[in-house]
Amino acid sequence: MVQGDRIYYATADGERGGGMVKMRQDSGRITEIVVDGTFYATGLCD
Repeated sequence: MVQGDRIYYATADGERGGGMVKMRQDSGRITEIVVDGTFYATGLCD
């Protein structure tokens, strides 16, 4: 779930957490997030 610049997630095994949106495109697509101090971006993925 996304609320403003915060994201919240739950995995199939019950883990829950949250992170921050760092970049959102004009289309609304989220392309960069930070979760537990780790940066994730679509440009870093193969």
